[in-house]
Amino acid sequence: MDKMLTTRYKTDNTSSSLAALVNLINDPGCQRVDLFAATPANCIEKGESDHPGSDNHFVAALAEYDIHGIDKVQIVFDRFFLAASSAARYYEVRQLLDVAQASNKVFFGEELVPFTFAMDPADAVNELGKVAARSSSQKLTPDTRASYFSLLTTWPENREI
Repeated sequence: MDKMLTTRYKTDNTSSSLAALVNLINDPGCQRVDLFAATPANCIEKGESDHPGSDNHFVAALAEYDIHGIDKVQIVFDRFFLAASSAARYYEVRQLLDVAQASNKVFFGEELVPFTFAMDPADAVNELGKVAARSSSQKLTPDTRASYFSLLTTWPENREI
């Protein structure tokens, strides 16, 4: 496989991160998006399903974008991106999944991934790519959506808050 350009979407604001990923998914140049549930690496190593003090994991994403005539770019979204930890964030996650499901180009890994935001973007892309390959990513569909949501939180997706 050719080496692709890699970059990280940098923000400290979940709303702008959500808007950027939604716009990217809807962009015809976006070829594929893989979603993950991220948690501290030490929790994964200890076999813990949650990080201390929370029943929620963060959404992480890896998007492949084709800049026509230039190159393909992989964009990692991994900086405390989204979590269904409050009513506002819960609805943002549901909004993301609505768009992702409708796009027919979003997949998800079925195992937790470590936080990658401290890594160089190329290393983060490599780490997430290995997990996607190992966990046999599933396409996000109406039938698989609940499986991904359950990786993020113990709350049911249809919960009214």
